[in-house]
Amino acid sequence: MTDKRKRRPRRKIKYFRIFLSIILLFLIVFAFLRLPIFNVREITVEGNDKIDSQVIISYSKLSPKDNLIFLNKDKVVENLLENPFIEEASIKKSLLNGVTIQVKESQPAAILQLADKYLILDRFGIIIDEGSSLMLNLSLVKGIKIDGQINFGQPIFSYASKEKNNLLEELFNGENIYKFKSVILEEDQAQLVLKNEVIVAFGSYSKVDYKLKVLDLMIKNIEEDGSKNPSMILMEDGPVPILVVD
Repeated sequence: MTDKRKRRPRRKIKYFRIFLSIILLFLIVFAFLRLPIFNVREITVEGNDKIDSQVIISYSKLSPKDNLIFLNKDKVVENLLENPFIEEASIKKSLLNGVTIQVKESQPAAILQLADKYLILDRFGIIIDEGSSLMLNLSLVKGIKIDGQINFGQPIFSYASKEKNNLLEELFNGENIYKFKSVILEEDQAQLVLKNEVIVAFGSYSKVDYKLKVLDLMIKNIEEDGSKNPSMILMEDGPVPILVVD
């Protein structure tokens, strides 16, 4: 009995020493990785054309005090995407090359025609630039008035009425705007023109989501049935949308 009682405390002491050794080793490794040699020494920006590299670095909130090993890449990307002119961002880190920020700038998707100027919009409806003339390769948007100062980086939804935004927010969801050659917003109704010149008498700003889904199906049927030569789609001239063919 005496021998067994002596062995138990010795085992406990042995395990406790092993545990302390593991903790000590962990602390040593952690402290080593925190040495200044693992700090961010260089930041490189790639993919930018219009946005200054220093502006991008500022948005990333990276500094030489940051540790490469423990750097939260997701948080850095989140910071970068707060810039409305950056559509996508990614981060690469290397002990030799530091941090490389790769960005994809917002690309023109539509142009908003005002009385005396043109505003270039990305596919999410953000004002990213100003043009001096109509750009035929971009979807044309008409019917929004902007009084006062124009702020780049702002969405056009800030300048449109609630009724018009019912449609605008669906069109500028990242993909839909590319389907249309023009979007004409009147006070109580809208008219769309497809890329193939088919006029869509969209009607009122109610049931926008439903009408766009129906319109997508009609466009698909037109593309599959090459025998039809459509000229117009009437969305509210009857219980169901009407396709007018020549």
